[in-house]
Parts: sequence; structure tokens; C-alpha cells
Amino acid sequence: MRINKKQKHFIFAYIFIVSLLFITVSWNYISFAFNYRQVSNLVSNAFVDNSVYANNEPDFSGHSDSIEIPALDIFIPVIQAKSANIDILEQDLDQGVVIYPGSSLPGKSGQTVVLGHSAPLNWPRIKYDWAFSNIGDLILGDKVIFYFNGKQYKYRVSQKIILQKGQDIPVEYNDKNSNVLIMISCWPPGQDYKRIAVRAEIIK
Repeated sequence: MRINKKQKHFIFAYIFIVSLLFITVSWNYISFAFNYRQVSNLVSNAFVDNSVYANNEPDFSGHSDSIEIPALDIFIPVIQAKSANIDILEQDLDQGVVIYPGSSLPGKSGQTVVLGHSAPLNWPRIKYDWAFSNIGDLILGDKVIFYFNGKQYKYRVSQKIILQKGQDIPVEYNDKNSNVLIMISCWPPGQDYKRIAVRAEIIK
């Protein structure tokens, strides 16, 4: 059966529309192919030998308690909060990011929950209002280095989620047999509407 010019145009238009719909619906799954940093992380992680961490002994560190996130070019002091009282937490957050009271400490089984302020774009770096402003830019595989009690713990970003204000961290974010780092801040940056939680798994 011969196809005339009008039918060809119709077929091409149909294929174009179907392809466009497929890309739109599947964007979350295929977008990584256009993100050079994420592709780079996936390739490099495929060749990383994690056996050096198999004994769970973290490296020695001369740094004071702090978090380093190379992808965001930040290095922030870590405060171990003594109280969940809002006023006291606010004072602690002026000095850096805060390990939430009752959460696991780095290297221990369970969740290490760290809170940090965020601020709108171009906000002046007053105290540590800006600490976690850009954690929403972190992608799968990005490294987070946690210096704590003279030791160095390395994590790899595995998930991100937006939570409603007051919503609990999802149960699946926890791992009772390992240590996970959960970094939490306001979302959008500088707005007290929602929360962003970034989960990072310890590299063993």
C-alpha cells in the first residue's frame, strides 16, 4: 500500500507527539542522561572499591566537628544539640548545623539527623543562615564528609524528598543495621512552608 504525502505528515506528527509524551512522563527516569555530574558519579562509583571501609573503621581526622559537601563547596561546623527546645536549637543553628537530640551519632546504627538553616538566593552569609540553602541541588552519588570526634565518616547521597511541615521522615529512610545521614532544611530555601530531607548512606 502506498503512503501519500499527507499520510506521511500525519505519521511523523503522531510519532513526534507520542515521543514528546513519553519523554514528559518518563523525564525523572531519563533526565540523568543529561546531567553530566550524575553520569560522572555513576561511572566513578562503578569503579570505586569500598573494601577499604569494610572493617567500618573511619579515618582519623584533625578537623573539629563539621560537615563538608564538596559538590556545594561548603564546610560547616556541627553542633551537638543538648535540647530540642526551639529557642535553644535556634541559638545552636546560628553557629552551624545541628545534630538533632536523640538521633544516632555518626558511625552508629540508625539515623544521624542534622538540621540546617536555608536562605533565599543572594542572602548575605550572616551567621549560618545559609548553611543548607543548596542541599536541594545534591544528586545521587554526591559525597558528604562528616568529621566527628576526631574521625572522618564518608557518606553518599541516595535520596531526596520534600516533606510537609511537621511530617515524619519516611520509615524507609532508616536503616537499623547501618548508619544513614539525614540532612533537613526549610523548603523552598528561606521559606517555612515545607522541608527537604536528603538521605546519604555511609560508605563502608
